[in-house]
Amino acid sequence: MTKILTNVFLKYFCMLLVASSLFISCQSQTEQKELLQKENELLKKENELLQRENNLSSNSTNNNTSKNNSTSPAPKSSVSITKSDLERAFKKNQSEIEGSERDCSSVNSFIADLNSDGETDGLIQFGCGFKGNMGNAMAGSGLAIFINDNGTLVFQGTDENFEGFVPNKISSGLVYGEIFEYGPDDADCCPSIKTKIKLKLVNGKFVRAN
Repeated sequence: MTKILTNVFLKYFCMLLVASSLFISCQSQTEQKELLQKENELLKKENELLQRENNLSSNSTNNNTSKNNSTSPAPKSSVSITKSDLERAFKKNQSEIEGSERDCSSVNSFIADLNSDGETDGLIQFGCGFKGNMGNAMAGSGLAIFINDNGTLVFQGTDENFEGFVPNKISSGLVYGEIFEYGPDDADCCPSIKTKIKLKLVNGKFVRAN
Protein backbone atom coordinates (compact mmCIF):
# COMPACT_ATOMS: atom_id res chain seq x y z
CA MET A 1 0.00 0.00 0.00
CA THR A 2 2.77 2.33 0.93
CA LYS A 3 4.57 1.56 -2.29
CA ILE A 4 1.44 2.33 -4.29
CA LEU A 5 1.03 5.67 -2.50
CA THR A 6 4.66 6.46 -3.12
CA ASN A 7 4.33 5.77 -6.83
CA VAL A 8 1.19 7.87 -7.03
CA PHE A 9 2.94 10.70 -5.24
CA LEU A 10 5.94 10.46 -7.53
CA LYS A 11 3.71 10.52 -10.61
CA TYR A 12 1.82 13.50 -9.21
CA PHE A 13 5.05 15.27 -8.41
CA CYS A 14 6.36 14.59 -11.92
CA MET A 15 3.15 15.92 -13.39
CA LEU A 16 3.53 19.08 -11.30
CA LEU A 17 7.12 19.49 -12.53
CA VAL A 18 6.05 19.04 -16.13
CA ALA A 19 3.16 21.47 -15.72
CA SER A 20 5.43 23.96 -14.02
CA SER A 21 8.00 23.65 -16.77
CA LEU A 22 5.35 24.08 -19.41
CA PHE A 23 3.99 27.12 -17.59
CA ILE A 24 7.45 28.65 -17.27
CA SER A 25 8.19 27.84 -20.89
CA CYS A 26 4.95 29.41 -22.08
CA GLN A 27 5.52 32.43 -19.88
CA SER A 28 9.07 32.77 -21.23
CA GLN A 29 7.84 32.58 -24.82
CA THR A 30 5.18 35.16 -24.10
CA GLU A 31 7.78 37.48 -22.60
CA GLN A 32 10.06 36.95 -25.60
CA LYS A 33 7.21 37.79 -27.96
CA GLU A 34 6.45 40.92 -25.96
CA LEU A 35 10.14 41.91 -26.02
CA LEU A 36 10.36 41.30 -29.76
CA GLN A 37 7.20 43.33 -30.28
CA LYS A 38 8.62 46.19 -28.22
CA GLU A 39 11.91 45.99 -30.12
CA ASN A 40 10.04 46.14 -33.42
CA GLU A 41 8.05 49.13 -32.23
CA LEU A 42 11.24 50.91 -31.16
CA LEU A 43 12.89 50.15 -34.50
CA LYS A 44 9.82 51.44 -36.31
CA LYS A 45 9.89 54.69 -34.33
CA GLU A 46 13.63 55.04 -34.94
CA ASN A 47 13.11 54.61 -38.67
CA GLU A 48 10.35 57.24 -38.61
CA LEU A 49 12.67 59.68 -36.81
CA LEU A 50 15.46 59.00 -39.31
CA GLN A 51 13.03 59.56 -42.18
CA ARG A 52 11.92 62.88 -40.71
CA GLU A 53 15.53 63.94 -40.21
CA ASN A 54 16.36 63.06 -43.82
CA ASN A 55 13.34 65.02 -45.04
CA LEU A 56 14.35 68.07 -43.01
CA SER A 57 17.91 67.83 -44.31
CA SER A 58 16.67 67.50 -47.88
CA ASN A 59 14.35 70.50 -47.52
CA SER A 60 17.15 72.58 -46.05
CA THR A 61 19.46 71.67 -48.95
CA ASN A 62 16.79 72.53 -51.51
CA ASN A 63 16.11 75.87 -49.84
CA ASN A 64 19.80 76.75 -49.78
CA THR A 65 20.15 75.76 -53.43
CA SER A 66 17.13 77.87 -54.32
CA LYS A 67 18.56 80.86 -52.46
CA ASN A 68 21.93 80.43 -54.09
CA ASN A 69 20.33 80.19 -57.52
CA SER A 70 18.19 83.28 -56.93
CA THR A 71 21.11 85.41 -55.75
CA SER A 72 23.78 84.21 -58.08
CA PRO A 73 24.89 86.67 -60.70
CA ALA A 74 24.57 85.89 -64.38
CA PRO A 75 27.52 83.81 -65.60
CA LYS A 76 30.30 85.90 -67.04
CA SER A 77 32.08 85.28 -70.28
CA SER A 78 35.30 83.33 -69.85
CA VAL A 79 36.97 85.48 -72.55
CA SER A 80 38.94 88.40 -71.11
CA ILE A 81 38.45 91.79 -72.79
CA THR A 82 41.46 94.12 -72.95
CA LYS A 83 42.03 97.71 -74.06
CA SER A 84 43.89 96.34 -77.08
CA ASP A 85 40.72 94.47 -78.08
CA LEU A 86 38.77 97.69 -77.67
CA GLU A 87 41.20 99.74 -79.81
CA ARG A 88 41.03 97.09 -82.55
CA ALA A 89 37.22 97.19 -82.43
CA PHE A 90 37.34 100.99 -82.75
CA LYS A 91 39.62 100.86 -85.80
CA LYS A 92 37.38 98.24 -87.38
CA ASN A 93 34.42 100.62 -87.12
CA GLN A 94 36.33 103.87 -87.55
CA SER A 95 35.06 104.63 -91.06
CA GLU A 96 31.46 104.33 -89.86
CA ILE A 97 32.19 106.67 -86.95
CA GLU A 98 33.93 109.25 -89.16
CA GLY A 99 31.51 109.38 -92.04
CA SER A 100 32.66 111.00 -95.27
CA GLU A 101 33.77 114.40 -93.97
CA ARG A 102 35.69 113.70 -90.76
CA ASP A 103 38.86 112.14 -89.49
CA CYS A 104 38.37 110.72 -85.97
CA SER A 105 40.80 109.22 -83.51
CA SER A 106 40.64 107.58 -80.10
CA VAL A 107 41.39 109.92 -77.19
CA ASN A 108 40.80 107.62 -74.23
CA SER A 109 39.46 104.11 -73.69
CA PHE A 110 37.75 102.26 -70.85
CA ILE A 111 36.82 98.62 -70.27
CA ALA A 112 34.01 98.12 -67.76
CA ASP A 113 30.42 96.91 -67.45
CA LEU A 114 28.20 99.50 -69.14
CA ASN A 115 24.83 97.76 -69.06
CA SER A 116 25.01 95.94 -65.70
CA ASP A 117 24.95 92.43 -67.17
CA GLY A 118 28.17 91.33 -65.48
CA GLU A 119 30.18 91.43 -68.72
CA THR A 120 33.13 93.69 -69.57
CA ASP A 121 32.14 96.20 -72.24
CA GLY A 122 34.13 98.99 -73.91
CA LEU A 123 33.86 102.76 -74.20
CA ILE A 124 36.06 105.04 -76.30
CA GLN A 125 36.18 108.81 -76.11
CA PHE A 126 37.00 110.13 -79.58
CA GLY A 127 37.62 113.47 -81.22
CA CYS A 128 37.22 114.46 -84.85
CA GLY A 129 38.52 117.07 -87.28
CA PHE A 130 37.43 117.92 -90.78
CA LYS A 131 38.89 115.57 -93.36
CA GLY A 132 42.01 117.01 -94.93
CA ASN A 133 42.04 120.02 -92.60
CA MET A 134 45.36 120.44 -90.82
CA GLY A 135 44.08 123.23 -88.56
CA ASN A 136 42.53 123.10 -85.12
CA ALA A 137 38.90 123.19 -86.22
CA MET A 138 36.89 120.51 -84.43
CA ALA A 139 34.32 118.43 -86.24
CA GLY A 140 32.77 116.85 -83.22
CA SER A 141 33.58 114.49 -80.39
CA GLY A 142 31.74 111.77 -78.56
CA LEU A 143 31.65 108.30 -77.10
CA ALA A 144 31.83 105.04 -79.07
CA ILE A 145 29.96 102.22 -77.36
CA PHE A 146 30.96 98.55 -77.57
CA ILE A 147 28.94 95.83 -75.82
CA ASN A 148 30.34 92.41 -74.94
CA ASP A 149 28.55 89.58 -76.76
CA ASN A 150 30.02 86.23 -75.67
CA GLY A 151 33.54 87.63 -75.53
CA THR A 152 33.27 89.77 -78.69
CA LEU A 153 32.99 93.56 -78.58
CA VAL A 154 30.07 94.57 -80.78
CA PHE A 155 29.83 98.20 -81.93
CA GLN A 156 26.55 99.72 -80.76
CA GLY A 157 27.01 103.20 -82.21
CA THR A 158 28.16 106.58 -80.96
CA ASP A 159 26.73 109.23 -78.70
CA GLU A 160 27.74 112.84 -79.48
CA ASN A 161 25.04 114.52 -77.41
CA PHE A 162 27.56 115.44 -74.70
CA GLU A 163 30.22 117.11 -76.80
CA GLY A 164 33.16 118.13 -74.66
CA PHE A 165 32.48 115.39 -72.08
CA VAL A 166 35.69 113.89 -70.69
CA PRO A 167 35.14 110.57 -68.89
CA ASN A 168 37.51 109.58 -66.11
CA LYS A 169 36.04 106.35 -64.69
CA ILE A 170 33.19 103.84 -64.97
CA SER A 171 31.64 102.31 -61.86
CA SER A 172 28.37 100.39 -61.29
CA GLY A 173 27.21 101.13 -64.83
CA LEU A 174 27.77 104.90 -64.48
CA VAL A 175 30.28 106.92 -66.49
CA TYR A 176 31.83 109.65 -64.36
CA GLY A 177 33.51 112.67 -65.86
CA GLU A 178 33.52 116.37 -66.60
CA ILE A 179 31.91 118.28 -69.39
CA PHE A 180 33.48 121.45 -70.76
CA GLU A 181 31.11 124.09 -72.03
CA TYR A 182 31.72 127.43 -73.66
CA GLY A 183 31.53 130.66 -71.73
CA PRO A 184 30.50 133.90 -73.44
CA ASP A 185 34.11 134.97 -74.03
CA ASP A 186 35.67 131.59 -74.85
CA ALA A 187 37.46 130.96 -78.14
CA ASP A 188 36.29 128.10 -80.35
CA CYS A 189 39.18 125.97 -79.23
CA CYS A 190 38.92 126.43 -75.52
CA PRO A 191 35.69 126.01 -73.49
CA SER A 192 36.25 127.07 -69.89
CA ILE A 193 33.16 126.04 -67.94
CA LYS A 194 33.72 122.64 -66.31
CA THR A 195 30.95 120.59 -64.65
CA LYS A 196 31.11 117.12 -63.09
CA ILE A 197 28.37 114.82 -64.35
CA LYS A 198 27.44 111.13 -64.47
CA LEU A 199 26.06 109.36 -67.52
CA LYS A 200 24.07 106.12 -67.73
CA LEU A 201 23.56 104.01 -70.83
CA VAL A 202 19.84 103.68 -71.65
CA ASN A 203 18.66 102.06 -74.91
CA GLY A 204 22.00 102.61 -76.60
CA LYS A 205 22.32 106.30 -75.65
CA PHE A 206 23.66 108.11 -72.60
CA VAL A 207 21.49 110.18 -70.27
CA ARG A 208 22.46 112.23 -67.27
CA ALA A 209 22.18 110.36 -63.98
CA ASN A 210 21.45 111.99 -60.66
